[in-house]
Amino acid sequence: MSHSTLRFDDAALVALAMALSLKRKVPGVRLSGIAAGPPLWDRSLQEALAAGLDSVARVWSNDLSEADVPATAAALASAIDVDADVVICGSASSDHGSGTLPGAVAELLGLPILADVAGLTFGPEGVVAQVRGEGGRRRSYRVPPKAMLVAARLPAPSIFPPLARRLAARKVRVPESIPASNALVAGGSGRMSLVDYGPPRPLTRHLIKPQRAQPPRTVSGCSCQAGWPVAAARLSTPVELAEADSGSNSRKSS
Repeated sequence: MSHSTLRFDDAALVALAMALSLKRKVPGVRLSGIAAGPPLWDRSLQEALAAGLDSVARVWSNDLSEADVPATAAALASAIDVDADVVICGSASSDHGSGTLPGAVAELLGLPILADVAGLTFGPEGVVAQVRGEGGRRRSYRVPPKAMLVAARLPAPSIFPPLARRLAARKVRVPESIPASNALVAGGSGRMSLVDYGPPRPLTRHLIKPQRAQPPRTVSGCSCQAGWPVAAARLSTPVELAEADSGSNSRKSS
């Protein structure tokens, strides 16, 4: 979720849409949304509730105000129901995410992890995950009874709950829980903390070096570096061309 606009970012929307599609395909599925963040995130969780989640919850404490990946993973793992069959999460967040949070949560929960999931289907063998591969190919994996699925980087889907459901969801209080204090959550002195988040900068493009390092020469008013494929560097001056033409004409007349 983005702190500036207080909404789901693209990665979270992809994961939410994937979970909702699983609910439509598998009967009896119950979806719960969990986030580790301050009370300002309640509006986003209420929007997810209106989109089709059955319940939402939020975990937060002052120790998480400058939490790193291990601390956030520990907080989320403490809030996830141990009886959950499949945990679906987004890829790296669009602001400054590293993409390592799902793996850390899966490690704490003891779950196998499958990344780059582009879609989910349901059949006689259970839930099957379509994983995006090279060249647009898709690999199909049967999802075990307990697993962590990481949604692939896909275009954000459009999720527009009905107005009546959105208004009803805004009246629901989002429960907040405090993570268990342990070395990962409370150890603020040994964390990596973000100190700055500046504007984007263009990437540097490296040009091909010339073949020979020689001083530039000027021909017909153009400065051309030797070794570069510039056609003007191989042409004669207009005066030389005129003299050559006149000479050739004189030879032909003679």
